Amino acid sequence: MMRTRAWIGGFGLATLCGSVAFMVACGSSSDNNGGTGGSTTTPKGGTTSTGTGGSTTTGQGGTTSTGQGGTTTTGQGGSGTAGTSTAGAAGASAAGPYACAGKAATCSVISDFLTGSSQVWGTGDFTGGISVFGAGITRDTTNTGAIHVTGMVTGYGHGFNLWFSSCSSLSAFTGVSFKLSGMAGTANTIDFQPQTNSDYPWQADTTAKKGGCTATDATMPWNTCIAPGKSGIAIPATPTVVSVTWADITGGMPTAWSATTSPGDIIGLQWQFPWSGTATAYAVDVTLDDVTLTGGTQTACPTISGTGTGGSGGASG
Repeated sequence: MMRTRAWIGGFGLATLCGSVAFMVACGSSSDNNGGTGGSTTTPKGGTTSTGTGGSTTTGQGGTTSTGQGGTTTTGQGGSGTAGTSTAGAAGASAAGPYACAGKAATCSVISDFLTGSSQVWGTGDFTGGISVFGAGITRDTTNTGAIHVTGMVTGYGHGFNLWFSSCSSLSAFTGVSFKLSGMAGTANTIDFQPQTNSDYPWQADTTAKKGGCTATDATMPWNTCIAPGKSGIAIPATPTVVSVTWADITGGMPTAWSATTSPGDIIGLQWQFPWSGTATAYAVDVTLDDVTLTGGTQTACPTISGTGTGGSGGASG
């Protein structure tokens, strides 16, 4: 059974907003001043002109502007009327869980991997970045033609991911293929995980506005919010294309993976090195290239630059 740990990349899927990257944005507030209270002018002969009370405008986000009450001046035979004010409504909470926007992927092949910590690939509504997670795992920043990671796996939550800037739909595709090579300990395997929004804990990072899973213990969210995946993928010694279909994926908590509906609820694609309670530390040297969404129209995801939204976290066992 796989569990997921948090990572925030760049902004920014080491966070796979990197990870795995598909978001709900907070509204901004604009404070408006209240109306000015009415005044009274007393003309000769005792005629009275009554001032108008102040009005109130409620700012967005729950900010209250209180109208200034009218000033009363007592003239000969007349008096002014004081203004009234109305309190603004309270703003909505920024806390999750967050729903999946589910916008369709607009490209399908990622073959260039910039080393920035923000958004580095994608087009239109489908963009994201790259993250490496787990103490002791580092990425070769001189290689932008692939993701090359080395280091030591010393516990749960070591690997790398492609995070989506917002929760996206991959329903137009039937799975994922990628070119894999290298080594990872004596078992020499790696796990692949499509990170679903419904199984990602929003408590891990509320700034990313991702995650539909509410953990029973917010300090240990990865115990109850667990990504689905395919375990035990053999790592070839030379670059070899590995294919995983949606039907190959199992698991996931609290929402079990469904090959029919879950592809519409993705915030990142993640590769994690396996670990168990009886494992010992082991060295890794793995290269990933040509990540492709299969079974649909093939369109290259161009490289981009800009400010990232936030990476998705790495998984834990």
